[in-house]
Amino acid sequence: MIQNFLYLVNRYGFIPNGAIELPWIKSFSEELCPLWSRSTASACRTALTLNGAQHVLNRYHVQVGSPRPESYTDDLELAEGLTEDRKEQLWVELKVGAESGWDFTSRWYVDRDGHNNGTLGDTRTSQILPTDLNALLCLTEKTLASFHRILGDGDSAAQHDQAAARRLEPIESLLWDAERGAWFDFNLVTHSIQPGTCLGPVLFWA
Repeated sequence: MIQNFLYLVNRYGFIPNGAIELPWIKSFSEELCPLWSRSTASACRTALTLNGAQHVLNRYHVQVGSPRPESYTDDLELAEGLTEDRKEQLWVELKVGAESGWDFTSRWYVDRDGHNNGTLGDTRTSQILPTDLNALLCLTEKTLASFHRILGDGDSAAQHDQAAARRLEPIESLLWDAERGAWFDFNLVTHSIQPGTCLGPVLFWA
């Protein structure tokens, strides 16, 4: 099975959602990133400046603005009454939500005021920096550094150690809420933490 996964990564750049053509716009990169670093390609790197400091973390993102093949009718109905631009944006966000593996949850809701409220039509997954995704990527970078050290490749190990350190800094400065004593998702619309979902425990091993 692992050999099959590696073959798919080499050929397509990610692990498909299924071995048929239609779902290949999505991948299970989050779950498989400890096995193969290239499978994190769908996790888009995002830079933002806050309080004079620049931070880089990852978020989920796809660029296909059409209804999901597996939920085509549902997506058409959900977009009824919207402008063409809003329809495409909604369909992108629904795909991104499916990409996350959390399909679907109010965790990704961002209403017109930027708050974590609404319904499925308010899904804005691409506007959230997820705590768990970045924790997994941080662990992946540390794991890859360990592998390279075992293989005697000190330069590559150092590169991955540095990548993990660069990721850990914004995890602590952006996602940590000292008052609540926990880590939260970060809302790119309001440039503040999204208090609706606390995934703090997943970060202790990152």
